Amino acid sequence: TAELCVEQAVICSRIPDNSYLKYNYNEIKRCFGDNGKLFLNIGNALKNAENVRSLCSIKAAIDKCIGQVKIQRSFELFLSFCNSKGTANTIKRRIQQSSIDNIIANPNVSLLVDCVKRMNDLPSDWQEIDSVFTAMQICQVLKSHYDNGENDILKKVLLNLEYKEQRIQVDDRLSVFNTTGRIIKTKETHGKLVVDFERANSMSNGERDVLSFIASLSCFERQIKKDVGILIIDEVFDYLDGCNLLAVQYYLMQTIEQCKNDGKILFPLILTHLDPEVFGNYYFKKKKIHYLSSNGIINLNSDIVKLLRLRENSTITDNEKDEIAKYFFHYHPDRHILSDGLRNAISGTFSGDSMLFKENLYNEVINKYLEDHQYNPVMVIAAVRIKIEETLYLSLNACDQNDFIKQHKTIKKLSYAEEKGIDSPELFYLLQPLYNDGLHLSGNDSLVTSKIKSAYLKTNNLHITKFVRMIFSSTN
Repeated sequence: TAELCVEQAVICSRIPDNSYLKYNYNEIKRCFGDNGKLFLNIGNALKNAENVRSLCSIKAAIDKCIGQVKIQRSFELFLSFCNSKGTANTIKRRIQQSSIDNIIANPNVSLLVDCVKRMNDLPSDWQEIDSVFTAMQICQVLKSHYDNGENDILKKVLLNLEYKEQRIQVDDRLSVFNTTGRIIKTKETHGKLVVDFERANSMSNGERDVLSFIASLSCFERQIKKDVGILIIDEVFDYLDGCNLLAVQYYLMQTIEQCKNDGKILFPLILTHLDPEVFGNYYFKKKKIHYLSSNGIINLNSDIVKLLRLRENSTITDNEKDEIAKYFFHYHPDRHILSDGLRNAISGTFSGDSMLFKENLYNEVINKYLEDHQYNPVMVIAAVRIKIEETLYLSLNACDQNDFIKQHKTIKKLSYAEEKGIDSPELFYLLQPLYNDGLHLSGNDSLVTSKIKSAYLKTNNLHITKFVRMIFSSTN
């Protein structure tokens, strides 16, 4: 029978050996005889992945501490100075700084002692002098492994500890997002660590998407080994609800931050069908938007772009801003010539004639956009808004037309027409994101370019083209 399943997420394709450092505190004390009481139990510290990672980074120095006779003799000499009666703390207080200086004079011993001082999960009664005794313990433990031919024991132990840490991390993340009422967690099978999901019809699409994403992100974190990595996320962000979208962004940022802490560079590429320019739930600090489709005419020096940017400019008066909006970006039946100061701010060739401006916008739609030629997307969306308002205006009784013109914003004009008994097509409302968002071009060139690209992304859609054709065909 047919079954709809969610693909299994493989967190780890090969489960590492269950390697660990064979540490027996009583055996350590026995090995050091009368001085055994000076050594603290560091069993927990040797189970900490960060500690083992630090030891791995100085393995060459540790090997010399274990193998060089001179260093071993310095350990023995140091312990001989500790042969005295009293409690461990009493003996430690009597140890001269000169004895410590002598033993850490060797750079390899010094490196190991410094590493020990930075370790986590050390005993609660640990003090700085214990860094020397702990270094000796570590050498003793590793030597027993080396004697058995396990020279790569630190690497094996680290892989095992990191594996266990990651498994706990993945299970914790899944439990945070799991709202299915079913147990979804990692399991070991056929030598792999995987996450098996319930059948697709046993959970919602949102639950499936977020759990799959979290599992896949955890897979990626384990796989990135090189200094530079690329993480491609395809469409998942399109289908998450607002809260889950914020949550997965948080974990994605944690991944990026961890890479930075490890000295790596990560480039996350989020592919989406939505327009990030108007998508309110992306909150990345350094978001860069790239549109994969070819662009329409992105000309920051075109008259319409200059006119829109001038309207947002604080150097002109509110009356001048209203003049631009009223006669050039909303429908008005009267011809208006833009004032000389504003016209010159656009270009020396700009006529400033509102009727000629509207005619040029309509020609851009009819002769270029709808004929599949290269077009200016800002001119197209401006033409759509003006055409909608013109259609409403001509549908009204003459006595209502003047009040219609006085309404600010297209949505208010639509409402006014409804009040006067005009049954506006639903399409006039649905196209608001098209003709409103791209007609406010404030900010620097980069922001304006992104806005224009966003306008092109909308107008380049086959359905939008069909809708625009309907508006212009039915009213001509």
